[in-house]
Amino acid sequence: MHAELERGTLLLRFGRRFDVSEAERISDAIRHFSSLRHLTLDFTDVREFQDPAYAVLAETLIANPSVKILVCGLTLRRGDLLRRELARARGRDGIFPTSSPALIPLSC
Repeated sequence: MHAELERGTLLLRFGRRFDVSEAERISDAIRHFSSLRHLTLDFTDVREFQDPAYAVLAETLIANPSVKILVCGLTLRRGDLLRRELARARGRDGIFPTSSPALIPLSC
């Protein structure tokens, strides 16, 4: 994972594989940059996805509702999977499932 921080915006670019350990590193990065307002997740180079990583990522994003999330490089199927995990994580917290963080797909 490659990270760049500029004016409250963190860009995380992932390598060829996105797994649970990478998802956990996102959580660490968000905690490390406490003034974070925007987070861009760039999956453009990822070729191997582990589905359980989406659940970990969703938990991290739900736990940081003030961070605006921009996502690029996900296929429609992968984007839908992440949205479902976000809704599921919200439901476990007793929060209405449609109130998931805004995921804005981008072309990077």
